[in-house]
Amino acid sequence: MTFDAVRALTSADLELLIQFYQAVCAQQSGGDNPDWHWGEYPSRNLLREALQTRRVIAGFIDQKIVAAGILSVGDDEDYQGVNWSYVVDRQIAVLHLFAVHPDFRRRGLATALMQALVQAARDVGQRVIHLDVLTRDTSAEQFYRRYGYRFVEERILNYDDIGETAARMYELMAD
Repeated sequence: MTFDAVRALTSADLELLIQFYQAVCAQQSGGDNPDWHWGEYPSRNLLREALQTRRVIAGFIDQKIVAAGILSVGDDEDYQGVNWSYVVDRQIAVLHLFAVHPDFRRRGLATALMQALVQAARDVGQRVIHLDVLTRDTSAEQFYRRYGYRFVEERILNYDDIGETAARMYELMAD
């Protein structure tokens, strides 16, 4: 399966993006999931801000968002002290809220969206992508490793919605 379109979103896409993340959050079934809580993380305000200040890339089928991810430029302050292998001054993007709608999983869409996100990072001069994944989200970890992300270390991060939680740090050389 392929997307009908993959593109960067604008503020005009806010309602579509909200619908997508609400559906993703509603269909989480514990265990092997990112444990997002609609209204806390992600929220309408967070998505509005992301559309204004970050690169939001989405894949569409039948004019609906079925996969999305958000890239911020510059390393996350929560990642200070991580023993990253790829050290490139100010050429780091961080991937947030990467998801495929549950009804469209296992169809190759995650790989297609990741390719678009890596290209979006390159387009704005970023050479490395960092991300974190909860230790219990084994499906996401498997995907990131298959795609070429390298495990760096495990650490405790303080998430606004779930508090202190063990996460695994990954990096990908994007150039």
